[in-house]
Amino acid sequence: MLAPGRAGHGPRPTTASVVRTLDGPLQRRAEAVSGHLFLGGPVEHFEQDGRSQLIALLRRGLRPDSMVVDVGCGTLRAGYWLIHFLDPGGYHGIEPSQEFLSGGRKEILEPGLEEAKSPRFSDDRSFNVGVFGGRPDFVLARSVWSHAAKPQIEQLLDSFAEHAATDGLLFASYVPVSERRPDYLGASWVGQGPDGGPGGMIAHDLDWLKQAGAKRDLEVRESTEDQFGAQVWLEVFRRAPARSV
Repeated sequence: MLAPGRAGHGPRPTTASVVRTLDGPLQRRAEAVSGHLFLGGPVEHFEQDGRSQLIALLRRGLRPDSMVVDVGCGTLRAGYWLIHFLDPGGYHGIEPSQEFLSGGRKEILEPGLEEAKSPRFSDDRSFNVGVFGGRPDFVLARSVWSHAAKPQIEQLLDSFAEHAATDGLLFASYVPVSERRPDYLGASWVGQGPDGGPGGMIAHDLDWLKQAGAKRDLEVRESTEDQFGAQVWLEVFRRAPARSV
């Protein structure tokens, strides 16, 4: 499925060809470093989780010449796959924790990959997807809103609305409100990271997320195609202009 309002450019690579090309000893590398490097999730799912994010974006129109901003890229769980797939200069990772990012660059990426693909990185803490310049076609925020406070989510929505391509897509995961996890009303990030406290995930009310998007002329909808454990993927995109009668 293409992102709403997004046109494809030329023949799309098949999911099978991408996965076959990139499959390798990544999982073994992740397991080898898991004792000293925080991998941003269960190590046993490291390769599978990263690959599934690439596949999800491919379904939504990702092309080799797309510009992708990976917010909270961590140790490059998804970044590994995206750097391989995208044209040189197409991948942009934001990670405030230099411990996480430097570990991923050293331990997860193969030698020579950065020189060949020229990914760009930033330690921006303000959720600014425009920090690299350009107009991102895709903004990925895996397991960011499951730790971010509402003011931080609004920062990312503001930045996406201002800087993303006209037909850009923000693909973000969140934890729905439940009896176990009530709507988080705090003002601080929760979990791992340079500004984090105790670990754990937090939930947000879907109606609040939709209203926050609507204030910025963005539509927020849950994805029915992709699964992510206890989290749910959201597609965020600009609303189509109303037709004049």
